[in-house]
Amino acid sequence: MKRRDFLLSLSLIAPGAQLLTSLPASAATTSADPGAILQVSRVITGNNSLSPEVAVRVETLLTKRMPGFADKLADLAKALAGKDRDAALAALSPDQVAFALDIAKPWYVGYVGTPSTTILKDDAEFVTFLEAQTYEKFLDAWPRPSSPDRNPGWWEMPPEGVDTSSLPKDIKSWSYQPTDAPTEIVKPDPAWVLYVTKKYPSVEEARKAIASGAVPQN
Repeated sequence: MKRRDFLLSLSLIAPGAQLLTSLPASAATTSADPGAILQVSRVITGNNSLSPEVAVRVETLLTKRMPGFADKLADLAKALAGKDRDAALAALSPDQVAFALDIAKPWYVGYVGTPSTTILKDDAEFVTFLEAQTYEKFLDAWPRPSSPDRNPGWWEMPPEGVDTSSLPKDIKSWSYQPTDAPTEIVKPDPAWVLYVTKKYPSVEEARKAIASGAVPQN
């Protein structure tokens, strides 16, 4: 699927979604307009219920990462103003389409950057969980990837009777890093890897195989 077709399809994922047919002319002013990012995001995603708070976070993080973000946002807002949504998106230039998808990404996946499962600190930054459109579009059939048994966010409160006075004040922050956190992920013991992947019946057997040279060393 071409990027333009994908952009046009974003609002069609969920039938019955509340859609904006066009961007109000009042939103197509300048990048200094605090409503521009929200209005543009609503048109791009086809969802009129996106919150201003998350929109501000999206703009803040993308501004930090993308040179010329403010000017590109103003240009995109102008291109979308006063037109039917599909017609406006279809008329965007390739650069505007790419920029619109850059804005759409954090709204859909809930983060900016690229998360990594192999290093402790990557360039990903959290944007939103409850408004991540990837899950929002399918909530009637596919729950968000979590297992809460109470209200959203219940897990941030300590269990009754637990004293948390010794914990750092910013422990709830998504960006919190312990001061004594390791700087790199330690490579696993090769013998344990062979054992847990069922190559050998025990760790001892795996160590013997490694010592004898029966297992190639990477």
